[in-house]
Amino acid sequence: RSLNESKAKGTVLFFRKRKTGGKIEPSPATAALAFRRRVQIIDRIARFLISASGLTIICAVLGIGLFLVLELLPLFQGAKIHPGLAQPAPAAAQPALWLTVDEHQTQAGLLGPDPALHVAPLDGSTAPARIPLPGLEGRRLSAVSRVLGEPVIAVGTNTGEVWVGTIGLQTVFEGSRRVVRQVVEPDFMLDAVPGHAIHRLAYRGGANGGVIASLIPGPHLILTRLTLQRPLVGPIRRVQESVAVPLPGLGEPTQVLLNEPGTQVLVGTSQGWLIRWRIPAAGAPELGETVEAVPGGSVTALAYLLGDRSIAVGGSDGSVATWSPVRQEE
Repeated sequence: RSLNESKAKGTVLFFRKRKTGGKIEPSPATAALAFRRRVQIIDRIARFLISASGLTIICAVLGIGLFLVLELLPLFQGAKIHPGLAQPAPAAAQPALWLTVDEHQTQAGLLGPDPALHVAPLDGSTAPARIPLPGLEGRRLSAVSRVLGEPVIAVGTNTGEVWVGTIGLQTVFEGSRRVVRQVVEPDFMLDAVPGHAIHRLAYRGGANGGVIASLIPGPHLILTRLTLQRPLVGPIRRVQESVAVPLPGLGEPTQVLLNEPGTQVLVGTSQGWLIRWRIPAAGAPELGETVEAVPGGSVTALAYLLGDRSIAVGGSDGSVATWSPVRQEE
């Protein structure tokens, strides 16, 4: 066998030539050297990939930590209000008694003294639209009752009527185009306190009727029970019964609130007192507890939190407090 030497990049390669066929192949030493070089290249690539992956994971963890810090930082700062779009309300809807916006915050709906829903685009692109409330022509709205999360709304007038129906802004799709639709659908209307302007109103409906609490000048609290009568023949009739609730003399009533089943009514007064009555199925309401919720001020807002257990009370001093019923031990 004859040996041939070849120099390539400073490496001496040994080849051997077979007797048959004349095919040249590397010697065992040369093959081992080439294998080691391939292993070294693969090791370098693997180390680079592992190092790059490790750096990527470290950067990702640092990024998550930075994101959490930026998100938690506002919790240690004071509350701020940033003004957004400012559009003048229609003159007929001033002062506003109730306000709503659609889910994409493109339009606002207002109820004011004018018996109509005024819809104004928040970007001012088009003129406000006016959708009348059927049956209230010639009246003036004086009070609004709306329960959070429910579509039904009740409005009181300056002549003692109560109009109940659905008012809102619904987002629908016509093909691929998003459209905000104004909804005004009446349910019923009744004379709750004929001839008297309703200053504050609370309404709760139910399958068998409902309850309306009205504050009128005097001051007086008028409770109206609604009962549905379903005769065997003919349409369903709505029967109402109104009763005046004596006030305990703790200031003029400023706010009124009903719970969901309509079994209790709450009144806030100008002297900061919160008064509760129990509403039985029949007869006059029964006076329950009285508590001074806003010492030295007046109650300016009342609302139930989710579940109708805790009550949020707003005061003229800017305070907001929550009150919950506590069962007394016998």
